[in-house]
Amino acid sequence: MSNSKKPLGIDTANAKTLADFVTDYLPTDTPWTSFTHPTMGGKYTIELQNSSNLTRDDLAACFSLVEESSKGDYSASKQGWKPTAKRREMRLLELKYLLIRSAEPRDGEEKGMAGGIEAFASFMPTIEDEQEVLYVYEIHLAPSLRRSGLGRQLMKLVEGVARKIGVEKVMLSCFTRNATAKGFYEGIGYEKDEYSPPPRVLRDGREVEEAYVILKRHDNGNIDIEKYLDLRHSALVPLIFYSTPRTITYDHRLKRIGHPVRSAIHKLLNRGNRHVVESETLCRALRREASVIGKGHMALHRRRQLATACLILVFLHLWLGGPFLRASRPKHVEAYIQQNYPLVAQHVWNNNGKGAWYIPNEWRRESDPPITTILQAAHFASSRAAELSRTIPYSDIPLIIHQIWLGTKIDQWAPDLPGGIEQWLKFATVEGKESMAYFLWLDDGCDQLIADVEPELVDILKALPLPVERSDVFRVVVVNSIGGIYGDIDTNPLRSPATWIDEDDIKPWIDQKTSITYSPSSGNWKPPHNIRLLLGIEADNDPNTDAYWRMGYNFPIQLTQWALASAPKHPVLNRFIATFKNRVAELATPYKGNLTATAEAGVLAREDPLKFTGPEAITVATMAQLKDDAGLRWEAVTGLQDGGRSKAVGDTIIFPITAFSPGRSKYGNMGSKPLTDPDARLQHRAQGSWRKKDMYVEMGKICRTVLGMCRDWSKVPQ
Repeated sequence: MSNSKKPLGIDTANAKTLADFVTDYLPTDTPWTSFTHPTMGGKYTIELQNSSNLTRDDLAACFSLVEESSKGDYSASKQGWKPTAKRREMRLLELKYLLIRSAEPRDGEEKGMAGGIEAFASFMPTIEDEQEVLYVYEIHLAPSLRRSGLGRQLMKLVEGVARKIGVEKVMLSCFTRNATAKGFYEGIGYEKDEYSPPPRVLRDGREVEEAYVILKRHDNGNIDIEKYLDLRHSALVPLIFYSTPRTITYDHRLKRIGHPVRSAIHKLLNRGNRHVVESETLCRALRREASVIGKGHMALHRRRQLATACLILVFLHLWLGGPFLRASRPKHVEAYIQQNYPLVAQHVWNNNGKGAWYIPNEWRRESDPPITTILQAAHFASSRAAELSRTIPYSDIPLIIHQIWLGTKIDQWAPDLPGGIEQWLKFATVEGKESMAYFLWLDDGCDQLIADVEPELVDILKALPLPVERSDVFRVVVVNSIGGIYGDIDTNPLRSPATWIDEDDIKPWIDQKTSITYSPSSGNWKPPHNIRLLLGIEADNDPNTDAYWRMGYNFPIQLTQWALASAPKHPVLNRFIATFKNRVAELATPYKGNLTATAEAGVLAREDPLKFTGPEAITVATMAQLKDDAGLRWEAVTGLQDGGRSKAVGDTIIFPITAFSPGRSKYGNMGSKPLTDPDARLQHRAQGSWRKKDMYVEMGKICRTVLGMCRDWSKVPQ
């Protein structure tokens, strides 16, 4: 266990039972379960509940408070007031509620009427901008409780939870037009977050504030440098610096860090011509400097300087050619897996090497034949889901989850992968109509399915040079044959796929340029059909700018492939597969159709995977099919003009960028909203890359991004 990676504090917190959460994170030295109105004398109780434990009446009471205090603000924003989406957000799996109930009947009420919810606060430990935070979703009080001190007490409770979990940042969103609420938060120490949306600049130069602002508050304690650099689990990796002219550059780059920090670094590094500084020694010294600098506003400034100093040291270390800073590979042990990933341990770990699957018990019957292979299980789940109508609402897409990986021995996986699968399985194993089947496909199972449903692809996939290309094709084949939801192994579902579609997603919408109205009855799909394909935008740019190709995209509006969902035999996916087969046949023609000879000649290796099998390929297939079926102008699906709403075109929905790519940073944001936004369905953590480092390709990337040149420079090693 000593070499095991410590789990994220938020993961530990979210995995706790409600009773353990209360014991570990809420005050034990001061009473927190009651509140007395300072002027009216009313008595109130405070309790903590999980969102899943809220009764229908409790949820309705909380929703009424939201509607009373915020409906006007929502209605005035581009997003608008969407009661269904708000109720769905309030049911997010890991949301916690502080419920404030009246402890005594109000005037004119009988004694049995006591206990109604008069206020609530909801919060969630989560990841925001790649940082552990505690996000406050809502805090709403009945008019009689406002300006009573209750709001301040609830925020102190939430901040105390954050402190005990070990996160340094509490975040929340506030409507800019709600000056009272904004003033309250600023009065208790909250300030605008760097990721808060900036004002929009109009053509006449005027700035218009966005409808909401993201606020934050940092813990005033010392920054944990080891946590910042993720050095907690590394061995004592030496930082080696040589006394060369490059040390002048080193000194120059430290000028703006601040004297106390420079002093600490110089003490450590300037003790001779060759210096070996262990990472733990460096972090201890910097932490001492942080404690000397002091607290308050300047402390935050200095802590940022310390973080900058550490980053510069790491950069210099790599630049000077020293050994890389690598965290030792965490070794998962059985107790750790069982404690932190119980569903993965039960349904995936150490499977037979043929893949892993889970089918809800309520889908099975005693008369069903035994299932011995993942292919049999997949066909069974597809048939039974159709028979039981276990589909995403408003769609024919079966509630079946598909993922692909290399093996099921999770003690050999990268440490961050099991958490996402655990979340998929949490959604799959719920009871009732939202239960889902789950499949983790390994190479052997993938080969079985391809041979069964697309035998022409067997030899083609064997000839492909890159595993990512085979994965690209398989993900399309599996949802086009079995049906269901596909998510890359490094995705984390933020909402159950059973809630991915609601009535707002299928409402008619208008192409502002052509005035054509689109809906599920558009084009060749009359009368209205159920939705049969879900795709999400990865890149959303103004086509009149160069932003998209400078970021490496081939289209201003480009779809992602790390997540998609489909009913079997969809025309878009059929088109993707047919186009891929035709391209391979075209490349093999000079070699008389011999795929082995084609591959050995390097012809397949010279194909750009993004265009060949990746997101550009699925984008092209979708553009062409929707144009043929409904006359769709592709640029009309942008979310930049309407705040990011879903676009239903016949039986296909194009989700806005926030659906499958939320929480993007300021650079390349493209309208992406935070992970906490109701439109966020899934988070892609982008762990690892299929690309091999190539100097030629990297130079082209720098040339495009920084200089705005080299647009046609190849993205594939030559």
